[in-house]
Amino acid sequence: MITDADVKKLKKTFVTKDDLKKELKNELKNYPTKDYLGKEFQKWTDIIVKQIIDVVGALGDKIQESLDKLNDHQGTLEDHERRIEKLEEKLTTSY
Repeated sequence: MITDADVKKLKKTFVTKDDLKKELKNELKNYPTKDYLGKEFQKWTDIIVKQIIDVVGALGDKIQESLDKLNDHQGTLEDHERRIEKLEEKLTTSY
């Protein structure tokens, strides 16, 4: 028959369920929780989305700038085309 003294000796020798729970709880403190990971994921998602919006905005500005330059040059190109057509007409009528 096992006595109380034997149980005390066994508890000293072998790990108990309570000891394992305490140790596991202490070990798990080193790892992030689901809530913490969810908050971190949301934080980084917000940062990335903001940066993407900034990049798209900057690209939009550059595209608009290029379109403005193109529109500025469009008048010059039309003037050159008109002059070339006049030269072609003069050349073809003179032959």
